[in-house]
Amino acid sequence: MILWRFSGTAGLLKWTPKSFPSFDCRSGMHDVCAGAVISLEGTLIAPEHGLEELETTCLGEQRQEGSIGASSEGALFPVRQDGKSGAIDRSGRVVIPLCFDFVGEFHEGLARFARGKLFGFVDKRGRIVIPPRFTSEWNFSEGLARVTSDDDPYWHRCGYVDQSGMMAIKDDIECESAFAAGYDFRNGLAKMDEKITKHGFLDKTGQVAIRPEFESVETFSAGLAAAKKIGEEKWGYIDVNGDWAIEPQFAWAFSFSDGVALVHVGDNCGYIDKSGAMVLRLPQSNLRMAPCGEFHEGLASFAESGKYGFVDHAGRVVLPATFDRVQPFADGLAAVMVGEEWGYADKSGRMAIPLKPLKQASDFRDGLAKVLTVDGKEGYIDKDNKFVWGPVQREKGGL
Repeated sequence: MILWRFSGTAGLLKWTPKSFPSFDCRSGMHDVCAGAVISLEGTLIAPEHGLEELETTCLGEQRQEGSIGASSEGALFPVRQDGKSGAIDRSGRVVIPLCFDFVGEFHEGLARFARGKLFGFVDKRGRIVIPPRFTSEWNFSEGLARVTSDDDPYWHRCGYVDQSGMMAIKDDIECESAFAAGYDFRNGLAKMDEKITKHGFLDKTGQVAIRPEFESVETFSAGLAAAKKIGEEKWGYIDVNGDWAIEPQFAWAFSFSDGVALVHVGDNCGYIDKSGAMVLRLPQSNLRMAPCGEFHEGLASFAESGKYGFVDHAGRVVLPATFDRVQPFADGLAAVMVGEEWGYADKSGRMAIPLKPLKQASDFRDGLAKVLTVDGKEGYIDKDNKFVWGPVQREKGGL
């Protein structure tokens, strides 16, 4: 059933003007400013505005040329140029044409994309799997993606969509902007909010699995989540039933990674196992903001005399503290900064990619890393330090 909103028309409808998108009035139809589809349950479904045009023009032309969907295997990487976004493969070949207003990273085979002010999902062949009907959305995790359909800039009613586009969890959950991180499903549970300041967890049916009685929580990992109860000062770890698996005792606590979790005890860093036993303690650092990092690929960053290095699980210094900034190891390399130059170090401490002037260097993922040059251009480099895409002038909503 189609419901049309006419300018100047008032009626006893449960929907308000904010329920409808503010698209331009359609020519040839007197006073019609927007339309929407109503489901059999009586819920409002946002229109797939501009989708037909997208399919028949840019994407359609690429399909006729045979350049779309030629490679659905392997990793894809979002790119942006001249105001449009698409995706490349590891060689730098455009696989998803630059037809979209925005394309995000792929997770579980799908990537977010934007058409105007609405978001949907596209697969690795460039096929629109879920049409753009959400005002904001996040990535897929454990088969579900967090979405919202309202246009409130500050607070939302969120839900979760499955990979077929069906609402697996109805969008009536109180939440911050759907772009806020930390609401992915992990171990079958996702963070939820109540009255902004209370946090708990939902299960995949949308039911409250762990009551919102926490001031702060981290996502679940290895069956445990770092949490701090309202009114308490210390962090501990809860299990999937919401019971304390590791009693509150830490000044700060983080998710498990590489089999251990980073915790702060006073100004000192330490790492605990799932029993709560301290398996590694690092000496006190004079850097209070980031004295140490989580373990990734067997190494974690530490600080000493205002510089950063890396230690292994035994606490042995693998890379001495000689860097001004570091990123976690990923794909066998870590982005490191000295002065105003960035490069990539391997686990032996060798500079696999030499230091050079850059504004920003991101982690390697599936063989490529995003970098931003000093003149404001961005692109992807491979492990031979060669650009496979770009560099192109960075735009709003860039890589």
